[in-house]
Amino acid sequence: MKRTLTAAAAILLSPLALLAQQAAAPAAQPETNPVSNAVRRIVERQAKSMVAAAEAMPAEKYGFKSTPDQMTFGHLMIHTAGTNNSLLEYFRQSRTRG
Repeated sequence: MKRTLTAAAAILLSPLALLAQQAAAPAAQPETNPVSNAVRRIVERQAKSMVAAAEAMPAEKYGFKSTPDQMTFGHLMIHTAGTNNSLLEYFRQSRTRG
């Protein structure tokens, strides 16, 4: 189960790596927008942290909840990755429109 969730997290976070690669492609003109630069650095750092957390958590602990009303660790990983994908798709679409 741990491998499955780790693989799912890696697959769901792969658009983050693609975004970073696409943003870095035009080496002739570096991004001058400080907000874009800051977001890009945060996204890269968070992607590494999410994968590291998924790999570090033992498979039998993916059902862990800090309190009864919270999501399980596994659900939180899937939820976060899905939200990241949705946001990236929104930004991609707004960039191509505008």
